[in-house]
Amino acid sequence: RRDPDSYHRMKSSQTSFGVSLARCIKPGIDTRGHAMIKTVGAVAGDAECYKVFEELFVPLANLLHGEVACQAEASPAVHRPLLHWEEACEVLDRELLAKPDSSASLQGRLEGLDLKLHRNLEKFRFTPAISAETRREVETLLSQALASLGPDTCGRYLPLATVHETATHDTSVAELKAAGLVFQPPEASLDLSAGIGRDWPLGRGVYEMTGTEGIVAWLNNEDHLTFVCRRSGSNLRAALSELLRIDEALRETLKTAHYNYALAARWGYLSSCPSNLGSALHVELRCRIPLTRQKDGFKRLCFRLGVGARDCSDDSAVTSIYNLARLGSSEADQALLVLRAGLCLSECEERFERGEDVELAQVTGRT
Repeated sequence: RRDPDSYHRMKSSQTSFGVSLARCIKPGIDTRGHAMIKTVGAVAGDAECYKVFEELFVPLANLLHGEVACQAEASPAVHRPLLHWEEACEVLDRELLAKPDSSASLQGRLEGLDLKLHRNLEKFRFTPAISAETRREVETLLSQALASLGPDTCGRYLPLATVHETATHDTSVAELKAAGLVFQPPEASLDLSAGIGRDWPLGRGVYEMTGTEGIVAWLNNEDHLTFVCRRSGSNLRAALSELLRIDEALRETLKTAHYNYALAARWGYLSSCPSNLGSALHVELRCRIPLTRQKDGFKRLCFRLGVGARDCSDDSAVTSIYNLARLGSSEADQALLVLRAGLCLSECEERFERGEDVELAQVTGRT
């Protein structure tokens, strides 16, 4: 709307993989959306889309990521590179040791945690534009690479076409389904219009890492690869460490076969959805803070702390908090931000339990 002529400038352009502007904007054209729910109405069909259609994706990134994306226009390499996974854990350790009382309080309130790490391969179309043949090629490449990582990440690949049947006689697969570690066919009109469900369930599956706790790899869901870690308890350090270690090992394995993750100095890891640009990491803590979340100013406090908040679907007394930022900071920075928010909200909950009158508008996150 701000620049209607941009459509005419881009409409005839294509990437070298043949992805057009029409493919990228199809979700927004097909789906009216909702006045109260803001969603992204465009997807990238491959890594080149962010350059070829930058008149579309730069304004989108500015809306989604704010100041950091705007700075990228004048300062390339705004995305801060990944810290080595051991360094990332040292950062979290220092924060926990600095606040032993708050850490103990948070650990007592945490029901569990979820981590997701999105990755794509640079030599292939992304899932919104991928063909059935190429999807199977990506599936074979990634499942074999994951199987070669070594005994610490040993496991098995479960094609989505047979996983539901397998669950009827395999207890471990049934447990994966019950834990939400098997992805389901898309139902939202935005996802269907984006092409996420095309040829379902062909070329899709779950790699179960039997040597780890609660970690799987989803193949060809929203992106080529999504590492998912879902655990009970409160050990964010251990979960992040293991996830980043596996990601690093897979990256090196793919390099030996001359494949690389889709990565850009300006945007970080490239995802089909512009909201995941940067680290492509989602960090979520499930906290039991019933008194704090019902207070006026709770959502505003979360926003000041840099996190989003939502009720857990399976337990109304539990609130999930998660990182809003992806671009402009490292994976360790984003995990630390969610951890600090959890510590702050846990402190507030403890004060409410003691009967104190806490004004959330005055809480800074450094209590």
